[in-house]
Amino acid sequence: MSTNGKFTDLKIKNLPVKLKQYELFDPTLANFGIRVSPGGTKAFVFYYYLGRKKSRLTLGRYPHLSLSDAREMARTAQKRVAEGHDPHADKLRDRDQQHTTTFSAVVDRYIENYAKVFTQSSIATQRILNKDFGSQWEKLQIGAIDKKMVLKRLEEIRKRQGPSAANHGFTALRAFFNWCLAQDILTDSPCRSLKKPAPENSRDRVLTDDEISAVWSGTEKMGYPFGPFVQLLILTGQRRNEVAKLRWVDLDFEQNIWLQRDNKSKRAHIVPLSPQAVKILKGLPRLSEEFVFPARGSDRAISGFSKWKKKLDQLSRTSVWTLHDLRRTTATKLAQLGVEPHITEFVLNHSSQVLKGVASVYNRHAYIDEKRDALEQWANHLQNELCDTKKSIENEQDVFSAPAPRSSKPDPMILTELAL
Repeated sequence: MSTNGKFTDLKIKNLPVKLKQYELFDPTLANFGIRVSPGGTKAFVFYYYLGRKKSRLTLGRYPHLSLSDAREMARTAQKRVAEGHDPHADKLRDRDQQHTTTFSAVVDRYIENYAKVFTQSSIATQRILNKDFGSQWEKLQIGAIDKKMVLKRLEEIRKRQGPSAANHGFTALRAFFNWCLAQDILTDSPCRSLKKPAPENSRDRVLTDDEISAVWSGTEKMGYPFGPFVQLLILTGQRRNEVAKLRWVDLDFEQNIWLQRDNKSKRAHIVPLSPQAVKILKGLPRLSEEFVFPARGSDRAISGFSKWKKKLDQLSRTSVWTLHDLRRTTATKLAQLGVEPHITEFVLNHSSQVLKGVASVYNRHAYIDEKRDALEQWANHLQNELCDTKKSIENEQDVFSAPAPRSSKPDPMILTELAL
């Protein structure tokens, strides 16, 4: 071991770089030294014996680790050795423990053990936490995140993605930190006493007939897949994800019905198809054996709604509305056409119309004709509006063909499946 007097910051700073690695030791503290590599890296080290085995503990690099802090770490290591502990093993254990409490590691545990069971969309929650927050905090210790960091990040999200995204992000983050409290990972939440970054506006947007005509005109310019996708949203009044996951096997063109097996309500739902909807569906290409609207180059359903929606806004010159507003618009138009409220509820498959047991099955069947009449009234009204609006029809031509033949009664097999 080479010594060259007591270590000082000036002496360490001026240590020369040599062709070979070398070490110098501080005579005032046994086995405490510094290693200088040919590349110029200077690292504090401490040597110790456990039995006959000699081990080296790297304390840290200079100047990121100061000389005084390195001396203190070496003294602590000496005490640990005297007590029969292995400082290097302690360091590895602490490093592993530090890794398991990084933001990204704790988020993974949260999604795996909690969010998949107790949140409506664990995929969306995982995306928000990892993309919106993990991109900035991935390697940070969970306890190092404070209110100022949360507020700053939420403001960045609000400016870049909008108020709604910031609110969704806050909701997901608050639930995550509350879980950390329950698991004793944290003693306090950085979201405590914070409010949503943007005011909550109740959604009551209903498109006018002129706006619907303009949107329809835009969908025709867009073409497949998003164009007919939006058209079916308007004609059926169903939810965005339900239309996106529409499968060929669920369509019955003999009876003109869509047997909706996968939806938010978690119950089978028959959607009668108007002749206009049937024409659109029959005119679509079969690019997937499963999905009517497949994602490009994959076996998944269509996605990327935000991107397509921006393009549709430009083509239709109509904005400040969401895809879900089309569902609300359809419900409002049905009411204006004189459709009974409970029929509209059955069309939308709202939970408020759920009955119990066998009664629920037969009651839903009893309203199939009423639902069909309601949706056909809406489609015919829309057709007339489109034909009278130059925004959506070029050369005043009818965009729909003659009604397709249908049977008003569902197949007995469909009734049996629903009853099961």
